[in-house]
Amino acid sequence: MTSLIMDTSNQYLMVALYRDGQCLEMVQELGSKRQSENAIPYLSSLLKKHQLQLLDIDEMIITKGPGSYTGVRVAMTIAKTLSVVSSIHIKVISSLAAYAGLKTCVSVIDARSQKVFVCACLSALCHGSRHVQYCTGKSHSKKCSQNSKR
Repeated sequence: MTSLIMDTSNQYLMVALYRDGQCLEMVQELGSKRQSENAIPYLSSLLKKHQLQLLDIDEMIITKGPGSYTGVRVAMTIAKTLSVVSSIHIKVISSLAAYAGLKTCVSVIDARSQKVFVCACLSALCHGSRHVQYCTGKSHSKKCSQNSKR
């Protein structure tokens, strides 16, 4: 089975190609404003390098956020377009779970405006995703406020 994995939801653009669970190649780039410009050229380059066509892809796994709304739409649009022209299976995963991988950990993503997305991940299953404002400023006694989101 050939899988395409794409994350465009946050500051990194990641495009990876897998065959039977083994990573053939991955491209990861810092540049949160350039996902829409680079996602398709990187995908095209990976496919060409491994002598594959879009129709050879069996499944596409994309991140659904939390993260940039515009960024999420980049991978989502590519996935939906592929599903119209092929029999590709589309799977979505939380960005927080994707960053955690198979580890048991706390996954944290910068949400800007002095906020972060936080999730406790147990073997790639995230529980309790929250949008949390973290403490900044000169006072160490300042309390953090927590606002539930999702």
